[in-house]
Amino acid sequence: MAIVRSLAVLATCLSLFVGASVTVFGDPRLGPNIDPSAKLDAEDSPLLSAVGRMALSDRLAAYGDNAADPVALALAAKIRKGVEAQLPNVRDVRGDSFTELLDRAQRLAPSDPTISALIADVRSYRSRDLPMLSAGVKALRSMILGNGQDRIELTFRGAEPAVVYVHVNADIDLDLYVYDEYNNLVCADESVGSEAVCRWRPRWTGSFLVEVRNKNDSRVEYVLTANPVALPG
Repeated sequence: MAIVRSLAVLATCLSLFVGASVTVFGDPRLGPNIDPSAKLDAEDSPLLSAVGRMALSDRLAAYGDNAADPVALALAAKIRKGVEAQLPNVRDVRGDSFTELLDRAQRLAPSDPTISALIADVRSYRSRDLPMLSAGVKALRSMILGNGQDRIELTFRGAEPAVVYVHVNADIDLDLYVYDEYNNLVCADESVGSEAVCRWRPRWTGSFLVEVRNKNDSRVEYVLTANPVALPG
């Protein structure tokens, strides 16, 4: 019995020691890898500003195509021109460049002098007039099956804003989920539409599983834009 009691006391002491050691060293990896107190303001972050501009350009372009509105297409082209000039990888992967948007706008109003002047203004627009957006944003093109899911593992830096933006040029509903290395869900966007975005600030540099779900029967190609340490491959 004395041995049993001694083992029990030893186990209690060990558990207290382990608990105390975790408290003393303050392991930051306890709990989800997300800082819930982070204020992610696009006005103060070149990264969030860059992705926000891309999303706005995508929405304007979609509206312009659906409503046959050349002004919306021209405005989308102006925004996209600034982003493309400063983020070459995004320009090369995403396609549907600002020149293509301007061509579509011109076809909608070939004889309208106002539209022609607006298009000419965008073509002469100097992208350097925009604030610098070089925030390590990268883009990756991928294919997702109908009613399927696509997963990619990315590493994001601790104490810095992280963002994942997915978009498809089709009437397809995509949902986005981000899990940390301990399988904690840190962000989800289940809104209806052809785009989804997650923003958060990791507490430490770590690996995240990004999952994109296609809620349509059709196989579709989409583009994922994010600011990981590096893209796989």
